[in-house]
Amino acid sequence: MSLVEDPEKLGYWRYFLLLEAELENILRFIDPDPRNRETFSIEIARQVLSVCAQFEVIARLLAGPAAERARTLPAVYKVLIPNATGLNGWGVTFLPRNERVFPFTDWGPDSTPAWWTAYNAIKHRPFAHPENASLRNLIPALGGLGLLTTRYLRHEMGTWLPRLFDLNYG
Repeated sequence: MSLVEDPEKLGYWRYFLLLEAELENILRFIDPDPRNRETFSIEIARQVLSVCAQFEVIARLLAGPAAERARTLPAVYKVLIPNATGLNGWGVTFLPRNERVFPFTDWGPDSTPAWWTAYNAIKHRPFAHPENASLRNLIPALGGLGLLTTRYLRHEMGTWLPRLFDLNYG
C-alpha cells in the first residue's frame, strides 16, 4: 500500500509538512543565521511542543509494540534502535543554510538530545526558562521528526517533498 492509499500514514506526513511550514513562516522574521539561533519566543515554544509531541508518537510507532512499556525517551531509544540502525549518525541538511544537522548524536539508552531536554523544560515550566524555546532547539527537533517520519513511512513521501530539510540519512 502506498502512502497515498493509507490515510493514517498520509496524515503523519502531512502533519510533518505543516510543522515544517510553520518553521518556514518563522524564518520570514528570524534569519536562520547561526548568530540568531538563541532567539526565542512564545511561537517557537508552541512549535517545539508540537514537534516534540509528534516526535514521540512517531518514535513509538517506529519502535513497535515494545515501546508501549517505555516510559522515557531513553527507554524508547532502547526498543527503537533495532528498527533504526545507525540512528545516532543520521543527519539532515537544513536547506536555508545548506547546513548539516545531526539531531540524534546525544541520544542514547541513558541520555536524551538537548532539544528534548529543552522540550521538557518548556512543557513543565514554560515561563521559567524561555530561552529553551529557541531556533537552536526547534531546527534539530524538526529535522529529527522528519528523519523518523520518513523511516516510519519507508521513504514513501509521494510528490510532497519538504522545503526546509533534505531528509537523506547520510
